[in-house]
Amino acid sequence: MASTPCSDAVFSEHALLCDDPQRQRPGQLRRTLFDLALIGLARGLATLWVWHNGFRAVSDDDYARTVIAQQFAAAPHWDPSGSTWLPFPFWLSGLAMRLFGPHLWVLQVLAIPCSLASALAVYLAGQWLKLERPVALLAALGAALLPHAVWLGAAVIPDGYCAALAVLGLASSTTQQLRLRVIGGGLLSTAALCRYEVWSVCAFVAALTLFDAIRQRRASLLIAAGLSLAGPLAWMLYGKLHYGEPTFFISRVASYRHMLGRSAKSLAEGLFAYPRALVCAEPELSVGIGLALPLMFDWRLPANLKRPLLGAGCLLGFLVWGNLQDGAPTHHPERPLLCVWLVGTLTAASALLHWRRRLGSKLLLLLPCVLTLTVLRSWFTRRDDFAEREQELALGRRALALLPHSPDSDAERQELLIDTGDYGYFAVITGFEQPARAFGLVDQDPRQPKLDFASDDARLRHYLRAHDSRWLVVRKSALPTLGAVGPTLAETQSLALLKVDASYLNSP
Repeated sequence: MASTPCSDAVFSEHALLCDDPQRQRPGQLRRTLFDLALIGLARGLATLWVWHNGFRAVSDDDYARTVIAQQFAAAPHWDPSGSTWLPFPFWLSGLAMRLFGPHLWVLQVLAIPCSLASALAVYLAGQWLKLERPVALLAALGAALLPHAVWLGAAVIPDGYCAALAVLGLASSTTQQLRLRVIGGGLLSTAALCRYEVWSVCAFVAALTLFDAIRQRRASLLIAAGLSLAGPLAWMLYGKLHYGEPTFFISRVASYRHMLGRSAKSLAEGLFAYPRALVCAEPELSVGIGLALPLMFDWRLPANLKRPLLGAGCLLGFLVWGNLQDGAPTHHPERPLLCVWLVGTLTAASALLHWRRRLGSKLLLLLPCVLTLTVLRSWFTRRDDFAEREQELALGRRALALLPHSPDSDAERQELLIDTGDYGYFAVITGFEQPARAFGLVDQDPRQPKLDFASDDARLRHYLRAHDSRWLVVRKSALPTLGAVGPTLAETQSLALLKVDASYLNSP
């Protein structure tokens, strides 16, 4: 009897199933489900770890975004922030709050599936790039455990899932399937309505898609190219119609950054701030990418990784240009680099598999180096501090319980006036859950004289009267200078909630 291809490889699992495609699918499905479960477990445990160690928010922006989502839940509209912040994250979080209530825990719970999906997206990107299963799995596990990916995924901000969407968009540019190209374009536009640095990826993918459409004479690819640019173009059109300038956000961000004194102090700082953060903020990943450098010179890396790598390079270049133009983020510069790091996990995983095949067990000699970097990373890795606002949140929740809720009572005014001395008032409003009834007193414009509302009776009375408010959150350190404002109803270590006496309001 003549042998068949399958009988010649009877001990191969793949060959045993090759004569029956229907029998092959369950095995592949089981392996895929196992991979996804492992990736989800890794990200879930990493998220529990950072929560156990006290992480709650990256910065006060987390609470400012929460307040905007609360406002959107109460009164939805297309531009929830009314500023340079892009709208999609508020549509998502505001919808969740509209369904389940204006509670911070709603967004914290929403962050869990978004974070898990972000880790799984790297595995999916590996599939779209046609990488080997071990490469896609190793890359996704690396992304699931990457510290900045875990932090940004656990926070109530869009940075984590925005980067994952951008990576999927880059991966889609390598496929010949129109369906995946269109999906990738839609994902990029969604990401472009979350963070501005993704716009460089949108332009890059649109250019590649247009090039492919011309080269392959496939007019249908123009749909995918148009979708890649739809988000940025829609936002610029909105800027032209409502602010009179398509790129209104550039001048506003540059002005704010310059006002805060965050401009690059030299050309060298402007050029190398982001590349330095890229290497130093995730040193273990940098070692893995370093392994890939020798492969890049003769393009022995998988060919499908070329476009994602070039797209990540465009994003990094865009950030460097923005830093020179005062248009880069004003704090936590690691946030916009997450997309580059995720592409880096795919590159590092490919390199590790290549060197594993060439060097065998000798590659284990790198393990002590990586462990040493992990132990010593705090010595050379610097980042802005994360926000710790548990006291402000607790006092906001206490104020919600104590303040009257009936709008018909003239005797008990409902507005809450907040003077925390900084942007921590957003956390108080977040805990209070009713932003329409709360007002923060803060002046962080360095061009103006520093105002201390809580030590200036006349100014404080002015604001209390202007808001017709009888409720005040103030720093406890300022209480000795305020005089007889009223009784203290609740307090934390640093803040106090007062009910203002009428005699204080009526004092000259």
